Order: sequence, then C-alpha cells, then structure tokens
Amino acid sequence: MISREQVINRLRAADFHFKKKKKRIELYRQSGTGLRVDVPLTDLLSDKQVRIILGQARLTELQIHEFLKSATKG
Repeated sequence: MISREQVINRLRAADFHFKKKKKRIELYRQSGTGLRVDVPLTDLLSDKQVRIILGQARLTELQIHEFLKSATKG
C-alpha cells in the first residue's frame, strides 16, 4: 500500500495540478494539456491503483516501476 500523498507528489512532479474534488475522487490536470487523472479519496492506494493512476498520467512502465520501488521502501 502506498500513501495517496506520495502519488499526488509524483503527479505534481509530472506537472499535474489539482482541478476539483468530486464525491469520491480528486481530479488532477496536467498543465498545458487536456490530460487528466482521478485520484481516489482514500489514505492508502494499492499497487494496482497506483499503476492505473500513473498509467493514466502517461508515465512509462519504467517510471511507474521505479516509483513503486521507492515508495514501498522502508
């Protein structure tokens, strides 16, 4: 499980910014594009959820793998 805040920080590093909050998600949009991702309003996200979110953000498999590896250290 990975903290939601870690995922949001990774999205911010990829130039995504908070757009709006809905019932169960927050919507993030990438600056200068129409690209958006939805982040569930839960404290912890499964590896599968993180892969889906970062995949929607068009991060490469290598970038996603490296993020998951660093986020789960400890």
